[in-house]
Amino acid sequence: MGERVTARHGADASLPLHYTRREVDAEGRPSDKPILYRNPRFDCRDLGQLAAFGTINQNPCRCNTYASAVRPSKFIDAVAGGFEMKMKTMLASAAILMAAAPAIANASIIVPGKCASVAASSGCLFLGNINGNDNVFNLNSYKQAELVYNVYNNFVPSAQPNITLNYLFDTNTTSGLITGAGTSSGTWSTPGYVIDYMAVKAGNYFSLYKVADLSSGSWSTMDIPHGKNLKDLSHIVFFGSEAVAGVPEPATWGMMIAGVGMAGGALRRRRARQQLRVAAA
Repeated sequence: MGERVTARHGADASLPLHYTRREVDAEGRPSDKPILYRNPRFDCRDLGQLAAFGTINQNPCRCNTYASAVRPSKFIDAVAGGFEMKMKTMLASAAILMAAAPAIANASIIVPGKCASVAASSGCLFLGNINGNDNVFNLNSYKQAELVYNVYNNFVPSAQPNITLNYLFDTNTTSGLITGAGTSSGTWSTPGYVIDYMAVKAGNYFSLYKVADLSSGSWSTMDIPHGKNLKDLSHIVFFGSEAVAGVPEPATWGMMIAGVGMAGGALRRRRARQQLRVAAA
């Protein structure tokens, strides 16, 4: 970390956020290097946060806590520790916002710190809505949620790999899929279909989960931000495919072949007996 020096100058509205001054020692000799001071009329508490604005002297943070300074030769060291992770988060957020164009303000956005992976037990939390619309430019489209997640995981390795959402149905348009509609928990069942992802929507958020190729299970709104009580369900969107009959195992194939062989042998014996009767007559 950089060397921190207590600023000896008070707040000055005419000075920028950071400024340099050459100090003098007790004998009046100037210091060899100027000291970089932070104007105490600004405060962001964290140098990494200050640097994240790009042009430090134009940082808009304005508070009134301590005044401090770091020597220029140590400034990068002071910032680097906390800044790297902040920059990654900023880049990820910027990329997600760009991917959600053209209507960024109302697009589905992943909530920072609430999405390690859709495969996690808590899923991935989005701010926004989700439905069965397949137009990626539609604010509520499941394709937009898919795009946002796949951009996000470029910056958050734990969220890899990419996902592909194949919409099947949702509880707004198809009845009989769940129990507990309008409450905070229940069960779901999709006979004839295998679910690999599902989105649970409640309040202003929805959680996207990876499901282990199931046709039934339970659901809850516990991962949706709430107060004292859990949010009531708005709807659930299911993604997956039609169930495919399993391929018979080798033992089953053997039994089938043996059965066909036995049936064929019985038919040949029957025909042979009929021919003997005709000949005897």
